[in-house]
Amino acid sequence: YRRRVRDEITKSRQMGFRRGVRRVRRRRGPSTLFPHIYKLLKQVHPTLGISKKAMCVTGDIVSSIVERFCVCLLELADKTGMRTIMVRDLITAVRLCLPRQLGKHALSEGTKSIVKYCAAPLAAPAAFSTGPVSTTTGATNATAGKNRKTKTSLTSRAGLVIPVPHMVRRLRAAFPSRRIGANSGTFLAAVCEYLCAEVLELAGNASKDMHRNRITPRHIQLAIRGDDELDQLFEKHRSIIPSGGVLPHIH
Repeated sequence: YRRRVRDEITKSRQMGFRRGVRRVRRRRGPSTLFPHIYKLLKQVHPTLGISKKAMCVTGDIVSSIVERFCVCLLELADKTGMRTIMVRDLITAVRLCLPRQLGKHALSEGTKSIVKYCAAPLAAPAAFSTGPVSTTTGATNATAGKNRKTKTSLTSRAGLVIPVPHMVRRLRAAFPSRRIGANSGTFLAAVCEYLCAEVLELAGNASKDMHRNRITPRHIQLAIRGDDELDQLFEKHRSIIPSGGVLPHIH
């Protein structure tokens, strides 16, 4: 008995439980979109890479777009007195923030993602492999796992790359006293993914024109300033891209 108590004390001390000292649980750091932006880049331009500064710039672009939508939603909530952030409110915010064809295509992508999310099954059948025969029941592991299903995430059900829970957390942080609709995070993630893919595609084309294999902030600057609607979107809020340089202008 004494040996068992001594072992328990030693184990608790190793885990960090001491006199007057509590074990502090590590907090998760802020979630970033860098891995998801890289996956999105490989879908648009499989042969290109991206620098660390350009990755930070792209992440800041997505964050700034979400903040603009949240500011517009806050103004709508103050005027209408709504208590729940629904998809129709996000549609109004997208129409107010994004110009012309850019907003139209963003709404189309958001609607497609919601339709795909609602049509996708909650769980998919898991892949199984044949195993040794059990001595008790005589059944194989394959037959035992036929009815087993694996859960699919919200992002994969909607067919997106940018995570839906990340956007839900951003909305909850912006509106702590209001409820968030069921498909609001999905719609916002689809809109942000479309805009991010548009910027990455144009920046990749600019890097290819300059015979470079990596996207830099300079290419993002040329991509945004070379497109009328993106230029109008970022010029409206006086956005500055760090390390982007200036546009070439020859008199």
